[in-house]
Amino acid sequence: MKTTKAVYILLTVFAFSKVYAQNPPIYDLIYQEYEDSMDVFNSALYDGEVHQSKFNVINEYHPYFLQNSFKKIDLNYKGNVYLNIPVKYDVFLDRLLIKHSESNGSPILVLYPDYIPRFSINNHDFKYIDNGLIASGYYEEICNNDVFKVIKKFIKKKYERTDSAVIYHEFKNKSEYFIQIKGSKFIKLKSEKTLINEFKNFKSSLVSLKEELKNLKKEKPDQYIEKLVKQLEDWTLNKRELK
Repeated sequence: MKTTKAVYILLTVFAFSKVYAQNPPIYDLIYQEYEDSMDVFNSALYDGEVHQSKFNVINEYHPYFLQNSFKKIDLNYKGNVYLNIPVKYDVFLDRLLIKHSESNGSPILVLYPDYIPRFSINNHDFKYIDNGLIASGYYEEICNNDVFKVIKKFIKKKYERTDSAVIYHEFKNKSEYFIQIKGSKFIKLKSEKTLINEFKNFKSSLVSLKEELKNLKKEKPDQYIEKLVKQLEDWTLNKRELK
């Protein structure tokens, strides 16, 4: 009886081994189907125009946001969320570039902005605005409350240089701020005077704050404007009445 049972077990193992060799186990098939579906799923992400740089950049003055290298981020494209996607934000073109992480020789693509409502790089959150109230494009939201909204536009100014008969290009950073009050059109925030004109109740406090931050205004004008805006946001949210 024991011999018969042992033979039965051996025959079962042999039969299973033969079936395994001819047909991979079900979890392998499921994994393969998952991989195939992910290839199809991810192919929708690589839907854009091939990026062809027209500029000769030889130094650190490149047209990209913060760094001339790809950074992995989570990206919402066409309503689908993709994780750890290598991208660069071309500020001059105002477009997001993407590179296939698995293929070294694959082309760099320019993604369509209409399909990317927002993205984040190095704690800077960008939102695509196309509402007729301001020129369409990507803006960083500095503050947004019931009273007003302030957004920041990053700009790269292009310059053509010549060195030893070589023509190359440099891109210098610039930024512009815009303020929108209660759903009206955006107004370019040129200086603290714009805030004083729009928020007359806070005039004396804004003037005092301007004096307090005068050194920051000279050294870091962007931070100066943002500090003014944040303080104004504080006052408006607390409904502070000033004269």
